Amino acid sequence: MSCASSTFCVAVSSSGDAAVYRGASWHRPTPVFRTLPALTSVSCASPRFCVTVTVDGFAIPYDGQRWGTPVLVDAHSKKFGVGLQVSCPSPSFCLAISEDHAFAATFNGSSWSTRERVTTRFLSAVSCASPEFCVALGPGRTVAYDEGSSWRLGTSTIPDLDSVSCPTARFCAATDRSGNVITYNGRTWSAPTHLVSAFNIQSSVSCPSASYCVAVLGDNPVATFDGTFWTRSQLSRAENFYVVSCPDRSFCAALDELDSVAIATRGRA
Repeated sequence: MSCASSTFCVAVSSSGDAAVYRGASWHRPTPVFRTLPALTSVSCASPRFCVTVTVDGFAIPYDGQRWGTPVLVDAHSKKFGVGLQVSCPSPSFCLAISEDHAFAATFNGSSWSTRERVTTRFLSAVSCASPEFCVALGPGRTVAYDEGSSWRLGTSTIPDLDSVSCPTARFCAATDRSGNVITYNGRTWSAPTHLVSAFNIQSSVSCPSASYCVAVLGDNPVATFDGTFWTRSQLSRAENFYVVSCPDRSFCAALDELDSVAIATRGRA
């Protein structure tokens, strides 16, 4: 799920369907492209530009009204069905990573590049602040940084990170499946903040700015970041939330394990 504004979100499913939120309600899920399989990720830079990617290596653009023609981004994913993840900070730039064999391809506003090798390790999540800064996470403590012209590899302070959100090149937040969150200051990753006891529960984090993040950590807890501290709270609903998207600090949408969406709003700071 990805929300470009408080009145526009897109959620995609493993069945190949997409549902669009337009401020008042969610439209009924419809197939993105009838011959394509599971959708693995979606990123919306604006209400008029989104990209979703599939388990077999295709990327499909959305102009706010209709889905476009699928483009094969990664032939390896098509052969083995390993899946893609995508991040689009603007309509003129997207980065898609292959979850296996760690390849990446970029979109320049009109076409996709030939894929390039990032690392020999698996990559599972990606977030781009701009064309000049992206972060991709892998197993163990693997972190790959794309700084516009080349990739460099680094390590995080905890293993097996699950989700990452980078609103700027000097700030990212990442979560794991054990209830931990860490932040990046442009040079190093922080020590982990343990928010909840969890075991192999999918997590997600969304940061519209360096001074505001929301993380969902399974088993219902939600944590917010104010630029310095994380604060945990409990939702009234019992379902486990595993995806969250916050286009700004006044609006967040969270998707639960039953494919229901909860929306939280607050006064603008």
